[in-house]
Amino acid sequence: MISKDDLEQLLEKYFSDYSSSHIYLLIGFFVTTVLFQILQAIYVSNKIEKFKNELKRSEIKFSRFNTLQIDALKLIYDKAVTPTGARLQRVPT
Repeated sequence: MISKDDLEQLLEKYFSDYSSSHIYLLIGFFVTTVLFQILQAIYVSNKIEKFKNELKRSEIKFSRFNTLQIDALKLIYDKAVTPTGARLQRVPT
């Protein structure tokens, strides 16, 4: 039967032989994880910037279209409400 001291010595010897490779493996895993997270953050921030720029362009187009539509509706309303002899001409802003 193996005594407790012999078992502890065997385990210590076994783990001490592989401790340097374990350390290198853990360091490699840590560096790989950090590098992956940095690349992922860069990729996501680029995607967000592209989305924000596209959203700004579409908002500008929509706001210009909305302004033109409001001006046209104002003219139609003025023509519908005012008497035929006193039509007002609004200049779009």
